[in-house]
Amino acid sequence: MESVGERIRKRRKELGLTQEDLEHLSGVSTETISKAERGEQDIKNIETLARIAMALDVNLYHLVPNGTLDLLKKSKANLAFIKFCDSLNTFEKIQTMEEVIGAVSKHASTLIPSQKRN
Repeated sequence: MESVGERIRKRRKELGLTQEDLEHLSGVSTETISKAERGEQDIKNIETLARIAMALDVNLYHLVPNGTLDLLKKSKANLAFIKFCDSLNTFEKIQTMEEVIGAVSKHASTLIPSQKRN
């Protein structure tokens, strides 16, 4: 199974983006992206993953399949969110994740300058 970092790298390259481009679009440091792609560091924060997913124009579940959600269980907030999602059917999970990405997008737009996307 591909790691989260491998999935990030694959999608980033599909879009023809550099790690610097992804940093610019997501607000996540190039260092964090690079370490994740090399398998040196897991990204454990769901907001960070959601920002990367949004920048890569994919659903969060594209980056974090069900089998790897364990890496997010470090914080109580993430654990509560995952427990909530476990109670949902597949459609509700996708819908919930899209709402989270939308909320993160609104929040992120106040933190990072808006970018033109191709």
